[in-house]
Amino acid sequence: MNASIYVWSRDFLINEKTLFSRDTIVYDMPEERSLDIDNELDFKIVKHLIENEL
Repeated sequence: MNASIYVWSRDFLINEKTLFSRDTIVYDMPEERSLDIDNELDFKIVKHLIENEL
């Protein structure tokens, strides 16, 4: 899980003991499109990549 997008209904979260069900859909995001920005250094790296179109 890369913390991109998660959507649950309120009822599901209240009534279930898991975050996943047989209806769960997974989107396999390519590594080059899956950069986590967790701190300032991560932000600077991504900013550099964007500005230099790498």
